[in-house]
Amino acid sequence: MNILKTLNTIAQCSQPSQGVTRLPFTKEHKQANKIITQWMKDAGMQVHLDAAGTLIGTYKSSNKNAKTLILGSHQDSVINAGRFDGIMGVLLPILAVKKLHQKKTKLPFHIECVAFADEEGVRFPTALMGPQVLAGTFKMKDIQFKDSKGISIQQALNNFGGNHRKLNQLKRSKKSIIGFVETHIEQGPVLEKHKLPVGVVTGISGITRYICTIKGKASHAGTTPMNLRKDALAGAAEIIYVLEKSSNNEEHHYHGGERPKYS
Repeated sequence: MNILKTLNTIAQCSQPSQGVTRLPFTKEHKQANKIITQWMKDAGMQVHLDAAGTLIGTYKSSNKNAKTLILGSHQDSVINAGRFDGIMGVLLPILAVKKLHQKKTKLPFHIECVAFADEEGVRFPTALMGPQVLAGTFKMKDIQFKDSKGISIQQALNNFGGNHRKLNQLKRSKKSIIGFVETHIEQGPVLEKHKLPVGVVTGISGITRYICTIKGKASHAGTTPMNLRKDALAGAAEIIYVLEKSSNNEEHHYHGGERPKYS
């Protein structure tokens, strides 16, 4: 299989755009799932769509009571996305399983390759629906969220072949899972800077947002000395400077040992 050609082909499952625009529970999603299903079947897997719209390919162990290793990523995209985001992490584990299948390798555990339906949170004001359902953390009230056309997640999911009534049944027991591994393109400059082909993630950035109100005092620009001013913008600039400097001084354990320098 020519991997680049394969990814270029599935990239055509997209709304007209400069890049790839494939939103969950759409005709483009259905087209992509058809292709991914064939990838999975060619790798010797049994394929099904779960109630959350996650496409799952199962490569079973001869041990019926074995635990499961889950591999995969998301098939959906942001608007004008790159060709490799998400979908690369769907294809690569399928190819690994295909190699095992060709060699008739027997495993002591089951493998599931997954293509999550909605990771990006572009069509609806939520994200990570498939993973949250498997983890048992999905909030059922979110099923009523609507897209820009007034279509709810519930409606879109059910029309796609999912079933919102069965979402609570999909939670996986930690005792039955070995782990979850996702391969993904790096969306930053670190590997390229260090000329490395691959990296192993040991931690991720936690995203936190705050709303901060800085109150100042209006003064005459020409007659108020700087040391008597209470300029809200100047205060905000100092806060931004301190936060940025503090972030850049944090320890970063990148391969190569070089810490980012503040400039």
